[in-house]
Amino acid sequence: MNGNKETGGMLFGARFANSFWEGAGMRKKNVFLLALFSLFAFALQAQTIACNGTPAGPLSVGVNGSCNAVLTADNLLEGPIPAGTILIDVYDPLGNLVASGPEPVTVDGGYLGQLMSATVTHEASGNNCTSYFVMHDALAPVFTANCDDVVIGCNADMDPASVGYPTVVDNCDPDVMLTYADVLVGPDCSMAPPYIGQIVRTWYALDDSGNQSQCTQVINLESKDVNDVVFPDDFTYECSDAVDLDPSVTGEPMIDGNSIMSGVYCMINTTYTDNIVYTCLPSLASYEVIRTWTVVDNCTNQVETYDQHITVEDTTAPDITCPDPLIMGTNSATCSADFVLPQATVSDNCTAQNLITVTTTGSWGGSGTGPFFNVPIGAYTVTYQATDLCGNTSFCQVDLTIIDDDVPTAICDEFTVVPIPATGLAVVPASNLDDGSYDNCAPIVFTASRDGGATYGTYLEFDCDDIGQQIEVILRVAEQGNPASYSECDVFVDVQDKSDPLVSCPLPTLTIECDDDYSDLSIYGDPIVLDGCAADVVMVEDSVITINNCGEGTIVRNWTFTDAGGNVTTCQQTITVENQNPYDGSTIVWPENYTLYDACIEQEELHPDSLPEPYSRPQLPSEPCALLGVNYSDQYYYISYPACYKIVRTWAVMDWCSYDPYDPNSGGIWYHTQLIIMKDDTPPVLTVPNDTIVAVDNNCQYGYADLPDAFATDCSPFITITNNSPYATDGGANASGFYPMGTTEVLFTAVDGCGNTTYATMTVEVRDLKLPSIVCNSGIATELGYMPDTIS
Repeated sequence: MNGNKETGGMLFGARFANSFWEGAGMRKKNVFLLALFSLFAFALQAQTIACNGTPAGPLSVGVNGSCNAVLTADNLLEGPIPAGTILIDVYDPLGNLVASGPEPVTVDGGYLGQLMSATVTHEASGNNCTSYFVMHDALAPVFTANCDDVVIGCNADMDPASVGYPTVVDNCDPDVMLTYADVLVGPDCSMAPPYIGQIVRTWYALDDSGNQSQCTQVINLESKDVNDVVFPDDFTYECSDAVDLDPSVTGEPMIDGNSIMSGVYCMINTTYTDNIVYTCLPSLASYEVIRTWTVVDNCTNQVETYDQHITVEDTTAPDITCPDPLIMGTNSATCSADFVLPQATVSDNCTAQNLITVTTTGSWGGSGTGPFFNVPIGAYTVTYQATDLCGNTSFCQVDLTIIDDDVPTAICDEFTVVPIPATGLAVVPASNLDDGSYDNCAPIVFTASRDGGATYGTYLEFDCDDIGQQIEVILRVAEQGNPASYSECDVFVDVQDKSDPLVSCPLPTLTIECDDDYSDLSIYGDPIVLDGCAADVVMVEDSVITINNCGEGTIVRNWTFTDAGGNVTTCQQTITVENQNPYDGSTIVWPENYTLYDACIEQEELHPDSLPEPYSRPQLPSEPCALLGVNYSDQYYYISYPACYKIVRTWAVMDWCSYDPYDPNSGGIWYHTQLIIMKDDTPPVLTVPNDTIVAVDNNCQYGYADLPDAFATDCSPFITITNNSPYATDGGANASGFYPMGTTEVLFTAVDGCGNTTYATMTVEVRDLKLPSIVCNSGIATELGYMPDTIS
């Protein structure tokens, strides 16, 4: 038996012994149990265990596909495995606990190659031993993808970076080392199309544990012919560039974007020859290379040629710098200039300076650098143009000014009167002081000074402080465009004041709205007095306001201004006040329609002053330009007065300021219809006869019911009462009549004048109320005998 069964048997024996000794007393029972437990403990101590692996000779434990080692008692212990739970505690080389628990226990692959220890404990007995082990990885890497055969062009890049790397995974090594070896087959023109050769590429994958796997990839080389060749485009350099004519720079024949210059695998040979043509002689810096490409297919002997043009050109114009701006003086006798132009400075990127052509033209018509004679005074432009050997052109321009060296002759109006205007300031152009000044060859301009020559201006100013004085003024006459060439003369100015006051009046007429606030008329402008030399000007203002009840009319404003000399200036402003936007009635708040339910009131009680807001009267706005009046009229429509009826109340609001009774369609009056409705939703109160019982006639068929009238009360004076009894003599309020044996229900209906209806019922019951009549038969004799039952 195994340990569990053996343990179970001993426990069964203990139970049997316990039962056996129950009657013998507690002492004997306890002695037996003590002996039994001692025997059980001895059995447990007998469960010895022994571990595999020592520090010098550790176990080798392989990891699984997840790079984990799974430890069990079977691979850690020697001999038979004792029954019961086996506990395993795993420690790293530093004695740190890294895994623990009942078997099996998983240890992370991060401890590969390290000497680990595992304490194995038999849980029931507490016996334990220590096993030493080293984890190792024996699983090789696995190629999972991208090792399939491929087809590429015979001139394609065969590096794995272009063809592709296979995908490899490993259980422990995330960075498997990949290497490969190639075996070339071909190239061979006789190989079956479309191939001309192949590369057999063997991939090797090696992980950190030295496990290796491999896969073989066949790279089929697709043949190409000269018809697939794409020749290089033309190429252009600037002559100042670092020119490199190597085909790797200027372009080479390609197939599918890859060069065929080597031609090894495609069996295509490529050569070229260059022919150089100089384009800007005598300069050798610009030229064209005609490169003739020859491509030969060694399998078909097909030949293709192509001319590529490599141009080294000069498209940059020369650099040219003009002289500084030029100023030339005139000859005094001819009022013109004689001169020679300076040279411009030139350079070029590809043409020597002495081979650059420079031309010069002047806007006066001259060509070259001179000498030039009798050029008139004025402002001119000199254009310098530089052209290199390749025809590139640049230019610059410089200003040339020819000035008159002879000063003008100044002639003054020696005595001049200047009146001061009402503004108090007189502005006198300097030219007004001239009396025939001239220059021999140029227009003249005038400036003047009244401060002894400290400052000059094209005009002078005189004010009230100058009145009554003679002021000495200097007139300067200068050549136009040459202010340094001038002469001067003196003028004596007599300043006087003869002007009336100057007033800036407000607008003479304007129109305002009647609702504008004109309590402050200054908002419509006030005169401004500009009499700068008379501080004692007296102003008199008079305003006449004529406005009617509708806010329309005129306001006339008058001003009179008188200065100390008695000079008078007047202003007048007429303001017309109009109602340009007559009131349109849009802001009238009309009374709302009014409905009363079950009111039962007289029409006199519906006067507007008796109604609550907002049902009483129109609410009129406060309009400054309108006079509003209000009136109304009523029309009555009776259904069942005073319970239900309607009043159509027509309101009229009139603006006395805009309504024209002779043209009633011109506006100014507004109407509104208000509905006042009396509604009665309460049905009449109906009273019917009490339920009635009558006797049937002698024929036991009918009985006559003599009933009182049904009656009703209501606000409406008009009430119709009917009954539905087929036995009633009248279908109205009285249901009297001959009713058959039994019970008949009678329905009364009352309808008032507003259409409200009430229903009520009563019953008429016809009974046999007469007692039976007894008639006896005398002279009957009978014989009595036995009867089992009795007659009741």
